[in-house]
Amino acid sequence: MSKPPRDPRRQEESRPTPAPDQDPGADSEGTQALDISLLEVLGPKQKGSRKRLRALKPTVAVIMGSSSDLGIMEAATSILERFDVPYDTEIISAHRTPTRVLEFASTARENGFRVIIAGAGGAAHLPGMVAAHTTLPVIGVPVPTRNLGGQDSLYSIVQMPAGVPVATVSIGGAENAAILALQILSTSNKRIADKLRTFKEQLVNKVWKMNEDLKAQREGRSDPDSGSQKAI
Repeated sequence: MSKPPRDPRRQEESRPTPAPDQDPGADSEGTQALDISLLEVLGPKQKGSRKRLRALKPTVAVIMGSSSDLGIMEAATSILERFDVPYDTEIISAHRTPTRVLEFASTARENGFRVIIAGAGGAAHLPGMVAAHTTLPVIGVPVPTRNLGGQDSLYSIVQMPAGVPVATVSIGGAENAAILALQILSTSNKRIADKLRTFKEQLVNKVWKMNEDLKAQREGRSDPDSGSQKAI
C-alpha cells in the first residue's frame, strides 16, 4: 500500500529554525520569510569588528527574556555589527527577574544607551515593562512560539496603553528592529545616516538584480542544461 502524498503545509511547518549566523531570510517556525537577506546586502563583517565594538561604550541594548530567544535576536546584533554600532546584550526576565528589569530600565539612559531592543515570546511583557521605566525608545521583537506561532507575543507587545509606546516589528523581525534603531541613532549621527543611505541604495540594486535574473530566466538564458531557449 503506497503512502499518501505529504501535505505541503506540514512540510512548511517542519522547517527548522535558522542557526544564529544563518541567513535570517530563511523560513523559521512562526516567522515571515524575507524576500531579501539584509546580511547578504550588507556583506560580511569586517575582521575583528566584534572585538573592536566591545571596547566601545554600547549605545544599543539588545535584551531578551530567555536564552531560547538568542537565535532570533542575534539577527539584530549582526546588523548592528555591520554598521559598527556598539551594543550590549543581556537576558532579563520580566517575570523571573522583575527587580533586575526595573534596575536596568531606570538606569539605561545614564548608562549611555540610546535605544533598547527587547525580544520576548508568549506573555512577552519584557518590552512593555522596560518602556514603563525609561524614556528611551523601546523596540519590541515578538519572538515566535511553538503553540501560536508568535501571535501571542505580537499581541502582548503591540497592545500598549497610551503614553507607554513600544515600537513593535513583525514576528521574529529582529533585523528590522536593528534597522529602526539605527534610523533613530542616525538623527544625531551623520556616519550612521550615510551608511543607511548606502544601505538603501544597495537594496535598490538588489531588487534590480533580482528583476534582471527573472528576465534572464524567462528568456531561457539561465538554463545550464539546455542550449536552446526555454520558456517558463
